[in-house]
Amino acid sequence: MKRLPVLVCVLLAAASAFAFDTTRAVNAGPRIGILRPPVDPDPRVQAAVERALASELRARGYDAIETGQSFDDVSRDDRNDVDYYVELVGDSSADGFGGIDVGSRAVDVSLELVVSRVAAELRVYDARNLEVVTSQRLAKKNTALMPTGVGVGGRSLFAYIALGFVQRAQLRNVTTATAREAATRVAAAIGAP
Repeated sequence: MKRLPVLVCVLLAAASAFAFDTTRAVNAGPRIGILRPPVDPDPRVQAAVERALASELRARGYDAIETGQSFDDVSRDDRNDVDYYVELVGDSSADGFGGIDVGSRAVDVSLELVVSRVAAELRVYDARNLEVVTSQRLAKKNTALMPTGVGVGGRSLFAYIALGFVQRAQLRNVTTATAREAATRVAAAIGAP
């Protein structure tokens, strides 16, 4: 029983240590808020793009945050705690073309030509007056021959597993490359931190 208050105090001290925000640098460059597009085509892809863009901007020395707001929300709200807003509006797709099956008696592999595309418009706004600093078009495309299914079996039993995550992984690579390109253009537009 004597150890219980000591354990509670240690746990409370450890829990309060997690309240400190260590992701924000002390001497960070301009603070950039990443906006959501007005229409969310695919929430998972958009969230991945926002995370990748914030990560790329932080790697370049900027203090980037995901605001979770659209430009319309920000224009109605008087408070802004950032120097610039960045909006990346676009569409993405990952499509398979020309499937072929390669197999033997026990194993079968389906191959497809997977084409992933991202087309977006990058807008950088000055947070003080919400004027456009720059507006640029971005487009990335990646093509690869990838396995999309695997079959295993014998004479009386056969199982086929579709590999849908392959197209999502290809799309994630293209969106990350788009975010990297967007971060480079944002840095060129607003200057070095």
